[in-house]
Amino acid sequence: MKKYIFPFIILFLTSCNESINYSKDNHNTTMEFAKGLYKETYRTYSGGVYGGDVHTAYLTDSLTFRKYLGKNFDHEQIRVAMTDDETVMVYKVNIEGATIDTIKKEFYNISSLKEEGKFE
Repeated sequence: MKKYIFPFIILFLTSCNESINYSKDNHNTTMEFAKGLYKETYRTYSGGVYGGDVHTAYLTDSLTFRKYLGKNFDHEQIRVAMTDDETVMVYKVNIEGATIDTIKKEFYNISSLKEEGKFE
């Protein structure tokens, strides 16, 4: 019995490692929503049969910046829209059946993001 416990403990400890669950190795989509601006999504966690998937979203121009927007869960989505030539509106919505509620809105200036040049 003891020889079966040790491999089980090792398996359990490695499954709790955040670097496995939250890596950016599993790219899902790249959506161009304006000329030269993209929303990239990655599946960062898969709950398998018993849980839902978690996706992370990034705003990027692929050259000068990459901004972390947040996590999507099964009933939530992060959406991106241009409000004018220089401003991006990022909003998170909760979807329950036919009802869509806005949870959070943020606005980003494209020139400021390019000037900062951060890759998150």
